Amino acid sequence: MVEDGEGLKCKYLLRDRDAIYPTKKMKDYFCSEDIKVIKTPIQAPKANVYVESFIGTFKRECLNHFLIFHQGQLNYICKTWFKHYNTERPHRGKDKRIIRAQNNLVTQQFQSFGLAFGVIFICMLIGLRSIRLLLLSIPPNILPIASVFGLMGYFDISLNTGSVMVASVVLGIGVDDTVHMLVALARNQKKDSSTSKVKRETINTISPALVTTTTVIGCGFLVLTLSSFVPLTHFGFLASIAIFVALWADLRLVPALLLLRVGIP
Repeated sequence: MVEDGEGLKCKYLLRDRDAIYPTKKMKDYFCSEDIKVIKTPIQAPKANVYVESFIGTFKRECLNHFLIFHQGQLNYICKTWFKHYNTERPHRGKDKRIIRAQNNLVTQQFQSFGLAFGVIFICMLIGLRSIRLLLLSIPPNILPIASVFGLMGYFDISLNTGSVMVASVVLGIGVDDTVHMLVALARNQKKDSSTSKVKRETINTISPALVTTTTVIGCGFLVLTLSSFVPLTHFGFLASIAIFVALWADLRLVPALLLLRVGIP
């Protein structure tokens, strides 16, 4: 088929080096049609395996089910089936590569989140030099991430290239506020032994900075909800909610956990 119904002309012919091809006659024909003949490499039987597999699939799944009477019908059948092959058929078609890449991204993001979680809290243990403070910092940073997954379930938001990155981003931002809160608590604890007084003084001192930075970052994420790109909209919505949940956890949950015990070593 040198030319189809849409005027698309064949430019190349890929064939192996089988002796059944009438070299002179075939070469003259394709030269007259301005078609370049490309031969497979010498002693490379796997070079045309994929082509032969595709031709076999095309015959079994398509051509064997039709009685073709003219070239226009053949062109229409080929065009329709090729579209089905690349977009709908359950195999690694061209458009399926996007789905596979997205699934790989989701898996890698979960792996990177686990790695970031471990590295961040190891660094916090080294910096705070207290296992109790480290344990105290985990709940306020897990709560925002849990709220994200809760919102995704409530609003029926699936994991995609945008929503899967929320956990890592929120963890990186939220842990910064937690460190500020714990350092301030430890510093004020050295000045006064009253736990309730330390709590009030710490909140009064550090809350304005935390509220300001969180509000700015949260509003910045909310701007992304205006995007027409759905994954970016999901990312902005979920990240903004998680940021404000992290602020509440740092200002309310951390001091509440502090009241459960006396003193900070």
